[in-house]
Amino acid sequence: MATKKTKQPAELGKVQFRGEALRLVPAGYYDTGRPALSLIDGDGAPYARLTVNLPDAPDLPEGNYYVKTWSENAEVARAVLASGLMLDTGQRVPTGFVEAAVWNLSLTAGEPS
Repeated sequence: MATKKTKQPAELGKVQFRGEALRLVPAGYYDTGRPALSLIDGDGAPYARLTVNLPDAPDLPEGNYYVKTWSENAEVARAVLASGLMLDTGQRVPTGFVEAAVWNLSLTAGEPS
């Protein structure tokens, strides 16, 4: 019996974090249909969701994302920003007791090097 291959999402780039190469891939939120970004480890398993779903916040232009830069995401978010794959726009959106950052996917993300 042949095994079915799972299609891997398109890779936007790689991020080095704690000695591991994580793939930055597009994803989505089921309830709002908004785009999201996830980090996938070398085995193809989800490592972290970089973005945060803010259903009451305004829609962002294409290529812009609400990024969770606090709590368990703080270190990995810094690694993504340092990789150059994303740019911090400086915009912040309040969500509870914290603020989500608005980041833009770098124009070179996903292009072959």
